[in-house]
Amino acid sequence: MKKWIFLLALCAAGQNAAVYGQTLRDSTQLQAWNRLAKPGSTLRGLKVRDELKIAARDFFTDCKAALGTVARDEFRLLRTNTDDLGMTHYRYQQYYRGYRIEGALYTLHEQQGRVATANGRILPAFKAEEPPAAVAEEKALQYALELISTKNYLWLDKKAEEALKERTQNREASFYPKGELVWLQTVAGEEFRLAWKFDINTADGLSECIYLDAATYGLLKRYPLDIHCDPGSGTTTWHGTQTINTSQSGSNFILLDDCQAPNIHVFNAQDSSSTAFSTEYTDADNNWTTMAQQSAVQTFFSLTQSWQYFLNRHGRDSYDNGGATINGYNQAGFIGNNGVRNWSNASWSPGLQIFRFGDNGTDGTVTDDWNTIDIVGHEFAHAVTTNEADLVYAAESGALNESFSDIFGEMVELFTTGSQDWLVGANRGYIRNMSNPGDRNDPDTYQGTNWVSTAGTCDGTNDQCGVHTNSGVQNFWFYLLSDGGSGINDNGDFYTVQGIGSTNAANIAYRSLSVYLNSGSGYADAKWGAIQAAIDLFGDCSNEVLQCARAWNAVGVYSADGLGYDIEVDCPVQDLVHVLGFPYFLDAFNDIRSDCEIAPSNGAPVVYEAGHAVLLKPGFASGDNFHAYIDPCPGSVMAAMGSGNTGDRTQNGQTSKQLPVNSVGLEAFPNPFRSKLRIQFEVPAPGPLSLRLINAYGHTVHTWYDNETLPEGEHSVLYAHTGLPNGLYTLEMRSAGKYWSRKLVKVGD
Repeated sequence: MKKWIFLLALCAAGQNAAVYGQTLRDSTQLQAWNRLAKPGSTLRGLKVRDELKIAARDFFTDCKAALGTVARDEFRLLRTNTDDLGMTHYRYQQYYRGYRIEGALYTLHEQQGRVATANGRILPAFKAEEPPAAVAEEKALQYALELISTKNYLWLDKKAEEALKERTQNREASFYPKGELVWLQTVAGEEFRLAWKFDINTADGLSECIYLDAATYGLLKRYPLDIHCDPGSGTTTWHGTQTINTSQSGSNFILLDDCQAPNIHVFNAQDSSSTAFSTEYTDADNNWTTMAQQSAVQTFFSLTQSWQYFLNRHGRDSYDNGGATINGYNQAGFIGNNGVRNWSNASWSPGLQIFRFGDNGTDGTVTDDWNTIDIVGHEFAHAVTTNEADLVYAAESGALNESFSDIFGEMVELFTTGSQDWLVGANRGYIRNMSNPGDRNDPDTYQGTNWVSTAGTCDGTNDQCGVHTNSGVQNFWFYLLSDGGSGINDNGDFYTVQGIGSTNAANIAYRSLSVYLNSGSGYADAKWGAIQAAIDLFGDCSNEVLQCARAWNAVGVYSADGLGYDIEVDCPVQDLVHVLGFPYFLDAFNDIRSDCEIAPSNGAPVVYEAGHAVLLKPGFASGDNFHAYIDPCPGSVMAAMGSGNTGDRTQNGQTSKQLPVNSVGLEAFPNPFRSKLRIQFEVPAPGPLSLRLINAYGHTVHTWYDNETLPEGEHSVLYAHTGLPNGLYTLEMRSAGKYWSRKLVKVGD
């Protein structure tokens, strides 16, 4: 990406440059940022320059100038894990005056001892007013409890309390709410306020997280902790006779599989919303064949398959990746937002660490129960999300939470049956259609038709700002990435996506969820995380990465994340740069869209290079110095990764065949450069080699080697000349039918 040029122009024009969530306050910070970050990076999605070797432990100290942080900004390490690709991920929480800043989470991704990428949210130079005196915790808790519609608190349930102590191996553990003072921003753009945060866990599925103003007791924010599906009606999946592992208890057998790493246990909730009234399902001869037992066996089998899917496909042992016991409550009751009991739901309750499945209120009928294979997989995935990104169950993060569950519910179905129908709960009457979200009035385009606004208060009256509706956007992204498709989205943009298969797509989704997303992530973060996950798994210049970007483009998640995967050209910025006589170069991995009127040529070229399409919309006009390239993998990325792809490149209407790209190194620094440029390259075997510098018009301006034979090994040459015009150049090396290139920018002598 070549955004350095327009950043420089903005700086020269006396304006601040913005890096998504971070304003570059002065030229010193701008220079530090450019030394740290690859072009196209933002604070929310940072790629560190390859020549920098910064360890995670030194990142926040060494990079203060670039990040804009000051001495009072504190970052505490929350957790560290090393994945199966050998990358180590460090998740940090930002604090101010000893209090956590809600949503300010930043993850450093270290590879071979250096931070390669980072993402999340940092609030540089954070400052907020602390009230003269905070409300006492116990008094704040009493106000919080008054907001909860139920009094069935888990800390009053001796059985649940004992189970918690055993699960945590801590005799002091309790569900009794422990308050935490945090900095909270209730509406984007408003000041942060000090708030008491309480997790209030109940026995009937009405657990909530409550935030109260630390000075006034007033409610600032609330969201549910128990995650539910939407109620509906239909038929239940049955998979014939299956072999199941049970345990003997007295003279009977119960639905407890203690033969696996995690125990899997299904109870009869007896239509209650509380676990206190649950009993065991029993059978005398271990042949569970009666109609009354079928629903319980279905839940038991589906939970087993959900665990098996994540274990066999993602190497994950139970929902917590630590072998946690899997407890399911069948024929469960639920209390709705209106206080009325119902049995038409399924849920994961993180406080109790249990799964619940309703029987639709029709005892004796098993064909409408809420335990189809994909619904059970859906709830199991909620538990995975709780233990990974922990996406807040409201607005965009809540929609992603629901979508990941739909995605992995379908994958559990595929794992079990060998096929997938893209319908959530199809066998009992589907509630969402991932291949055609509009079929159930869900959006398939970000902020398009059927999108529920996330701008106002999110509560039970609007499904927490449409978490079950807006999930359709990522659902459709996953469908397109898996199976492919073409069409026109709600923005009027035509798209074509080549499917990479649901297994590859699920691996991308899982890595995004488990590595790159956090509790406050939205659709922009999901796009960044998915593409970065695809890069990790398949390589920077792989078809999987390109299709992942195209699928996000198809569902309307364009350039709002500030990344160079899709670019909507900022015409005023382009005009300013062009008037100043600077070359203007944009490099998008996927699409570039422009409706600019480019002034007649003043000697400075305007160049667009995209991996998929350059879309010149009505209103576009240019002089004779406009260049457009279509490169399935833009030059600098291709040369770095060496995919071996070939493609056609078009410039001013002329097409030439691009040579195969090889992975041998070709580096040039500094870039941008002035009068001196050091070039390093490697020759894998003796043979003729050409190395030259080409300007934006395709003319050679300097040649180091012209079909000369060089010995095998590393080589270095120096360019030291004045008078070369400022602008965009390509460093090109050819040898034995192979091609390497680097884009360079000349900015002065």
